[in-house]
Amino acid sequence: MASIRRGALARKIAGIFPSPIRVLDAGSLEEAFSLSKDASPDCILIGESVSGFDLSRVSSLARPNGGPAVPVVVIAETDSADQVAAVLRAGAYDVLQRLTGCSARVD
Repeated sequence: MASIRRGALARKIAGIFPSPIRVLDAGSLEEAFSLSKDASPDCILIGESVSGFDLSRVSSLARPNGGPAVPVVVIAETDSADQVAAVLRAGAYDVLQRLTGCSARVD
C-alpha cells in the first residue's frame, strides 16, 4: 500500500486543473486557517496528522471568510468506517484514506 506523499499529491492536483494552481502547505491547523483566510482557496486538503488538527473545527475551516463553503478534503490516518463517517459529519466534503489514497465520497 502506498502512502500519499505531499509532492506527488500536489502534482496530481495540478494535473487535474487546466490552469496553473498554487498549492499552499501548512504545518499546523492554525497556519491552515491563516492561509485559507488570506488566499481564498477553491479547495482545502488537510491531514489528520497536521499539528493541532481538531475534527470539530473542520466546518470552520470550510468557511474561512464566513462566505460560501470551500470544500475541505481530510486525509485520514485510518480506513475505519466510523472515522470516515465522523469526518464527513464534521463537515468535510470528502475523505482520502492515507494508506490507500481511496476516496470515501460516493457521487
